[in-house]
Amino acid sequence: MLGGPICTSKTGRKELQPYNIIVIGSQDRTITVWTTSSPRPLFVAKHFFTQAKHFL
Repeated sequence: MLGGPICTSKTGRKELQPYNIIVIGSQDRTITVWTTSSPRPLFVAKHFFTQAKHFL
């Protein structure tokens, strides 16, 4: 799992809302990208590798 620096986005009230971006690679060769500002993944990439990876 990789986590980056805290990002910010503007809301309708012109306030900055912090969030993180998280990337998870699984043994089924799938990569999932999440943000802490959403309960659903940003995107899922299936069959991304030809074999299992240990580090991204």
